[in-house]
Amino acid sequence: MSFITDRKKVEDHLRQNEHQYRLLAENMADVMRIIDLDMRLTFVNYAFDKRLLVTP
Repeated sequence: MSFITDRKKVEDHLRQNEHQYRLLAENMADVMRIIDLDMRLTFVNYAFDKRLLVTP
C-alpha cells in the first residue's frame, strides 16, 4: 500500500509542476517554442503567436 500512496504523491507533485511551468511558458513575454527531433513545432507560447500576428 505504501508504494501506491508514494506513487500517487509523486504523480500529484509532477502534475502540479507541469501546470506551474505551463502557466509560466504560456504567459511569459519572451518567445518560446519547442521543436521535436523531426523539426515539428510541438509548443508555441502566446508571445510567439503574437509576433507572427496569429491568433491562438
